[in-house]
This record gives sequence, C-alpha cells and structure tokens, in this order.
Amino acid sequence: MTQNVTAAPIQHPSTLKTFKSKYGRYKDLCEALAISRTTLWRWIDEPGFPKPVKRGNTVLFDVAAVEAWLEGPSV
Repeated sequence: MTQNVTAAPIQHPSTLKTFKSKYGRYKDLCEALAISRTTLWRWIDEPGFPKPVKRGNTVLFDVAAVEAWLEGPSV
C-alpha cells in the first residue's frame, strides 16, 4: 500500500536576524540557510531570484530580497 505524502515547504531560519547588514556574502548566506554553495548558485538561475551584486571581487546578496524570495509570492 502506498501513501501520497505531500512534502511541506522547506522552512529556513530568518536570515535577517543572522545578518547585521543589508548584504551578505555567499558563504555566510549558505551557512545561515543551511544550503550548499551549489544550491545557492542554482537558485540564482531561478526566475525571480535576486541577482547578486559585485563590489570589486566580492559577491554580495541582498539578504531581505533573498528572504522574500524564499517566502514565495504573497497570496
């Protein structure tokens, strides 16, 4: 007998509480979200994901925008 189990959306801890600034480096963002660097780079290709900002050789992500993307569209 098989059951149809609907997977619940992944719950990520609030990234805004983790970061003290508006932007975060990919390594810190990955750590806060408990995801791999590869996952983050895959997300960048997803529609609507906030594009990273480059400051010199540093790649930064808008933490609030990433959190809003994770929460999904408002209904």
